[in-house]
Amino acid sequence: MMDFADDLERRQHPRWRRRLPCKLLVGGRTRKGLVRDVSAGGLFVHTQRPLGADQGLVVVVHAPEGQRFVLAADVPHRNHLPQSLASHAPSGAGLRLHDPPDAYRRWVEEREEKAP
Repeated sequence: MMDFADDLERRQHPRWRRRLPCKLLVGGRTRKGLVRDVSAGGLFVHTQRPLGADQGLVVVVHAPEGQRFVLAADVPHRNHLPQSLASHAPSGAGLRLHDPPDAYRRWVEEREEKAP
């Protein structure tokens, strides 16, 4: 059964759960968000308002260790919730990172090495 689940996995990089505040620059406006999942190739961010698919943006993340990362990203696709569930779940989107800086990649690799 694990092989079937592995075949359905779209992610190219391992990820881990984090709770990191972030700021998003979307269409010239700043929004607050909360990073929930981190990987070398992307982030999952909860936001107050939904982000549109194919929307380009900049994410500023402050790591607990003190680093600050400015990351170019986009929203490659958006999963829509039924209206009955939308009010019970926070808005959020998976973000695909564009050429993240080496310092970010090293930070992610260090987290992966420490993961159980």
